[in-house]
Amino acid sequence: MDDDQRQNSSPPLESKNRRFTFADVQRMSNNLERILGKGGFGTVFRGY
Repeated sequence: MDDDQRQNSSPPLESKNRRFTFADVQRMSNNLERILGKGGFGTVFRGY
């Protein structure tokens, strides 16, 4: 890669294999009450 390609490339993504309990997901998503949308992959909830 030349210098231009290196500057424009995205940093590598780090994957952290985390597992959450259903109770954790409920807490993070405000008890699954905040729905962002529904589609072909199911319901998408807002969480933080």
